[in-house]
Amino acid sequence: MKKICMYLGYATIALGSISSFVVASSFGVTLTEGRYTVSHTRNWPLTIGYFIGCLFITASFAAVLLGISKILESLEDMTAAIEEAMDEKSSEESTADDSLDNTWKCPKCGNKNPYYTGTCSCGQPRP
Repeated sequence: MKKICMYLGYATIALGSISSFVVASSFGVTLTEGRYTVSHTRNWPLTIGYFIGCLFITASFAAVLLGISKILESLEDMTAAIEEAMDEKSSEESTADDSLDNTWKCPKCGNKNPYYTGTCSCGQPRP
């Protein structure tokens, strides 16, 4: 999902820049009616206003999409770190539980055996 948001953000920048030119050139014209004709005159403040407005909207939307991409990337990193910490904690707890339960874990088959037993049922002696 983060890649999709990143690609959409870059596409928004490219297409939004192009469409800003199109919108500014199309709508930055003032029409004046004569008695028998209609004339088109370029209104430069209006053209520049449309261009800057469209660029601002494009930049805002792209910033949102790229920000979501960064947030998703950070969440993936945090999730991986949390899973790694949980794996380490569970392995530490399993060794701590063995000493508290008075059991030992067979290194060969992983079976938990009572502490007083010297040999596992698979034949492996207690370490």
